[in-house]
Amino acid sequence: TDSYAAESREELQEELLGQVIDASSIIQYTAKDYDAAKEKVNNAYLSYLDLFGLEDLDDVYEFLDMTDEDVEEEIQSALYRTLIVNAIIKNEDLSLSDEDYEEGVLYYMDQNEFESREEFMETFGEEEVRTQILEDKALNFLVEHAQITEIETEHEPD
Repeated sequence: TDSYAAESREELQEELLGQVIDASSIIQYTAKDYDAAKEKVNNAYLSYLDLFGLEDLDDVYEFLDMTDEDVEEEIQSALYRTLIVNAIIKNEDLSLSDEDYEEGVLYYMDQNEFESREEFMETFGEEEVRTQILEDKALNFLVEHAQITEIETEHEPD
């Protein structure tokens, strides 16, 4: 099915990106990059405030039994992911055509079950949508240029 194929491709993209991150050395980054990653992680947990009736992010992290080190690890992971994706975009000179953008908007409207383009754009904003579509392009680049070896496994009867 289409959803299975899309899910499998996303898993492959994330696996490949993880391998690139693990094989990379992040020597330095800016405070701005770090702050953006921290904001991204914090924003991801903001939805828990209303969901669980909590007061602030510290309550969310405590509720989820996350230590400061756990939160910092998530921030570092988000930071490295962004830095590596941006490096791929820059090194491979990837950009969005109008067609790429339109296809991406329609794809994400469908994925997020939006019927109105206006409502979709108000929710996410053009910059965030463009960033996500360009990131998808970088991840697709990884898949298209990866040397993947498929290994057949045999299932032995019990």
